[in-house]
Order: sequence, then C-alpha cells, then structure tokens
Amino acid sequence: PREVAALPLHALSRGIQQGGGFVAEKHAVSYLPSASSLLLPRIRIGQVKEVVGVGCPGGTSWDVEYELRDIRAFFKDVRLYFDQQASLATLQKENEDLLHLAIRFQFNDQRPGNSFFILSDGESAGTMKHIPLGQLLSLPPVPAVVVSDLEEHRTGIRPSEPYLFLANGTQEIVFTSTVPSRKAKKFFGEIFYTTLLTGADVRAAYRKAQLEMIRTADYASPFTWAPFFLWGR
Repeated sequence: PREVAALPLHALSRGIQQGGGFVAEKHAVSYLPSASSLLLPRIRIGQVKEVVGVGCPGGTSWDVEYELRDIRAFFKDVRLYFDQQASLATLQKENEDLLHLAIRFQFNDQRPGNSFFILSDGESAGTMKHIPLGQLLSLPPVPAVVVSDLEEHRTGIRPSEPYLFLANGTQEIVFTSTVPSRKAKKFFGEIFYTTLLTGADVRAAYRKAQLEMIRTADYASPFTWAPFFLWGR
C-alpha cells in the first residue's frame, strides 16, 4: 500500500508499560524496495575516502550551498557542485565513494514514468532541467548515496526511488522521507561524516547519527530523526 512508504518502522515504540524505547534503539533497521533487491549486483563498500556533493534547489528556497558546505567542515575530501555545475553531465563524469544529493525529486504516483529530479541544465545558474528518474542508471556506480530531498510536499519514500540506486550497484542509501530542518540535517551530517572519517562504514555512521539524535533533547522527537531512512542490503 502506498501509505506504507511513509511509515518509519524504525520509529515504532514499545510504550512505557513495556519498557519503552524505539525499535531503532534496539535494532539496526534498513529497508528494501522488494525481496528481489537482494539479487541485484552491488559494489562492496570500503572506507569512504572521497565524497561528492551536488546541490540544486530546483525552485525551492533551500540554501543548498549552506547544507553541503557543512560537509566540508566535517569531511575535507569532498568535491562540491552548485549552480550550472550541478548538472547530469557532472554526475556522469564523477567517481566517488559516496554521493550526497541535495536536490528535488518529484514523484508522480499516477504516472511513475513521468517522475523526475531537478538539476541545472549546465548552461547557466538559473535554468533547471527535469531529469527522468531512469537517468540515475546512467551514472557511474557509486557504493553509497545520501539523498537529501528538497520536495516540500514529500510524504514517504516510493520504493522505486532507492531501487534505481540499488539497481545501479549502490549498497547503502540514506534517503529522507520528508524535508528535515536545516538544524537537524546539520546535526545528522556532523555525526555521520565525522564517524566516516574514523574508518567506520556507512551503516555504522548512520546508526551512530540516528542514536545521537534520539539521545539529544533538541532532536529526540521522532518527527526530527525518523525521516532519515537507511535503504540497502
């Protein structure tokens, strides 16, 4: 059912009478689009040494440079692309261990084939281009992806969105199910990227960031930390 895509199972709670605690505190939770996803080829993830960040607001007021430059504060080996450089051509020529996308996805539930994401047309900073979701398969395979979706009306993650990354060889995807606050994104990113610098893998870095948010008063509400979903095998 379509509504299941909006349900963060990792944020379910046992309740006070059963000792409390969220599922995410007791178990590392990741999601699969389908059981057949287990059969897809995948790139083995070693230590994350190179990160590429691409930011394109796609008509929103979101400050993508502000968001992505935070990564450089925590992880210095990062290449960032904005304005006309935030294009499909840029993505197609880059090779990295982790790709961070701060862009707008637009999923069409009635006609999934018309779904797209927005990037620069590569000619000027102010002109955008709708890229069909299927073009994700044209990118060089990347072991890990972080998708910071900027679509303000997003509610949940359609399984076909992370599936396209998995089908292209990606092993781990962090995908936001709604648009978190800038403050929440920064806190998550700080823990996530500084943990990667220690040599931890993507799954461990994600889990540490998730648990730190749950344990920190300003981010303890599930509405703040639960939108960060981990997809992978």
